Amino acid sequence: MILNFSPANPLNFFSLMHYLCHQMLRNYIQYLIGLSFMVFVAIDHKGI
Repeated sequence: MILNFSPANPLNFFSLMHYLCHQMLRNYIQYLIGLSFMVFVAIDHKGI
């Protein structure tokens, strides 16, 4: 996704921030899913 970013145009700035927030949110959700899965596997291997 390529945005012709210019500081004079606030619309491009907001769309860029919107895109970055979406990317961070998606990465954070994937990180949480992976972390909870690893914790589940670790607990499962301990036999608790």
